[in-house]
Amino acid sequence: MTAKENKLLQLLEKVPDERGKQGRRHKLSHVLYLSILATLMGATDYNQIYIWINSHIQSTQIKKLLGVEFIVAPKRSAIAKILADADSTAVEIAFRK
Repeated sequence: MTAKENKLLQLLEKVPDERGKQGRRHKLSHVLYLSILATLMGATDYNQIYIWINSHIQSTQIKKLLGVEFIVAPKRSAIAKILADADSTAVEIAFRK
């Protein structure tokens, strides 16, 4: 599957990103998507999500799913802040679709 075929990623890209433009290093849709994958693989807290993302972010399959050739893993604190600040209703709507 490529990023163009990745329906969940496409839906997550519609979630509004309320973060300021300055310092925005990671795409919201990528962090949400990777966090969902990590959770489906058993992660139950921010630290476990971080560990899963950090362990898998450089795999060819993940890069292909995200449609990128290069990606930097977000820090644990960034993951926690992004997930805490994300519009949970919009994320739920995207996930249910």
